Amino acid sequence: MFNLFLVFVFLFLLAIFTKTLRFLHFAQKRWFRIDRLKVFVFQESGISQLSSPINIFFCGLLIVALVSAPQFNMYAVLLVILAEIFSVWQKGLYRPRFTLKVLLLLGLTLATSLLIPVYFSQFPAFLAVFLLLPAILMFYIIVLKPFEFIVFKTLYKLAEIKVKLHPNLKVVAITGSFGKSSTKEFISALVEKDFNVLKTPKNTNTEIGITKLILKNLKKSHNLLILEMGAYKKGEIQTMCQIARPHISVLTAVDVQHLALFGSKTKLAQAKAEILLHMHDTATAFVNLDSRAVATALNYVYAQSPLDMRIQTYGKAPNSQHKMSAGKLQDKHLIFNLDKISYKTQIYGTHFANNIAAAILVAQKLGIKADVIKKRVSKLSNNLITSQLHHHPKKFLVFNDSFNSNPQGFLAAIDTIKQTPNVKHKYLLTSGMLELGSLNAREHRKVFAQACKVFDKIIITKKHLVQYLPKSYKNYKVLTQPQEIIDYFNKTLKPSDIVLLEGRTFELVCKYFQKK
Repeated sequence: MFNLFLVFVFLFLLAIFTKTLRFLHFAQKRWFRIDRLKVFVFQESGISQLSSPINIFFCGLLIVALVSAPQFNMYAVLLVILAEIFSVWQKGLYRPRFTLKVLLLLGLTLATSLLIPVYFSQFPAFLAVFLLLPAILMFYIIVLKPFEFIVFKTLYKLAEIKVKLHPNLKVVAITGSFGKSSTKEFISALVEKDFNVLKTPKNTNTEIGITKLILKNLKKSHNLLILEMGAYKKGEIQTMCQIARPHISVLTAVDVQHLALFGSKTKLAQAKAEILLHMHDTATAFVNLDSRAVATALNYVYAQSPLDMRIQTYGKAPNSQHKMSAGKLQDKHLIFNLDKISYKTQIYGTHFANNIAAAILVAQKLGIKADVIKKRVSKLSNNLITSQLHHHPKKFLVFNDSFNSNPQGFLAAIDTIKQTPNVKHKYLLTSGMLELGSLNAREHRKVFAQACKVFDKIIITKKHLVQYLPKSYKNYKVLTQPQEIIDYFNKTLKPSDIVLLEGRTFELVCKYFQKK
């Protein structure tokens, strides 16, 4: 009997371990932020991603056993444990990056999960731990917040001091609802031969990410620092600008992405406007006037700094100071005009025209000659950015635009697929868009209405997205597991077909489509 109990405890800890890893995986993806986790659970069907129907069913059995049949508690707990193991087998083991914080949270959660049942020595205690595991993990995330705050504030100040010790360092800062990472990479590609550049890696765009970059990597030899700045609430971009005050600022877009976190479009616009309010007095800013809510951000700036001559606008809008044409595809390559100069790139994707335009304007401000810029623009390709066009071994095309889906980007990607020549069938694989708040339904209906006109088949990976498809559209399929998605496309896609990946998808699916 004692050995049987040890086996039970071992299985219990194994189930708790895998479940904690899954929770940590999703929490880490949202930077352990309470606001983002709240949106994930209540607005993005997070519960279905954290658990499966069979887990929920057996947890229900546990509660019933506890209340009405306590003599079966052990068997009920065993069923839940087996359901957890089955879920891991079915979906795979979700696991976070093992940072110091993750290891600390994992250790505290496992210790609590073991000590409570051992202390009470009753099966209802095992039940309580299993059901309350998310609350236990959340408790420790909250407990660590004050310690993080003190450490981070100290590090921010050290980074600010280090930047000030580099008087010849120019700082270029980029923010916006989307387009930050690609604009950063385009700027770097246009100026890296003339400057010793240090830039934020990949999609690093938080206060602590920028701070770590400066403290670890900034050297006396660097004379240009390119920083991507993201925000989920007011004050965050201001903090980043205090760490490294921009000499050149870029505002790529103000849109409804992350609206659920800001609470209103006004607060979102004001947060993005902080990059204009907290740059150097002699700085220059380039603002994309094509973005729908940029006017709100500019009005907020001009209310505090009337007729700010540091701000220059660009875009297709008639009142833009730097006028450009709409991006078009020519032989799968992006072409557009800016200030009456024609540019041709090797980029696939019409929605990158405004981002390249911003990069051109920054390069001009940094003193790069026009003919040099044009030559370097002609060499820009998707290898610089997360949106990639792949030629699969089976000879179909894959446009992977899954990194960061937003309404304007989604619509532009649809338009790019529409303009792509020599394509037989068009497929869309999407998990939808995140953190749109009260505009979630409206924005999804808008993009799906356009998608239905272009794609022969739409595959969605979250069941709740079906409600946003036009009722008359029947060429859709719901596939929620990575292997069934791969199996479907393996059978379906033929040479000369194209598939658009929009919205973050399974790692296994991405690997399948990235085969060369």
